[in-house]
Amino acid sequence: MRWEMIFALGGQQALDELEKERFDVVVSDMRMPGIDGATLLHAVNDKSPTTARILLTGYSDDDSLASLRPLLHKFLSKPCSAAILREAIEQVVDRSDDSLPPAA
Repeated sequence: MRWEMIFALGGQQALDELEKERFDVVVSDMRMPGIDGATLLHAVNDKSPTTARILLTGYSDDDSLASLRPLLHKFLSKPCSAAILREAIEQVVDRSDDSLPPAA
């Protein structure tokens, strides 16, 4: 499967890109300077609810993750191999034909 990808160097740049066009999937790290992953993924959900949301984090015991789980379609712990990330993206893209409700 071939994808068109855009890489943002932080949460604000990701939001700026989201204003320009529609995305099937957004993959975010939890800890970023400025806008963190939680804030970014809430904004993605508000602006584009059919965009799948995948979170990468090395902090799986973080209390804030519990409140984010209903917002996420996939949660991946770091380090995460390219193969695992690719599989997660393929899974959420396969489910996004009509609309993509958040996975619990």
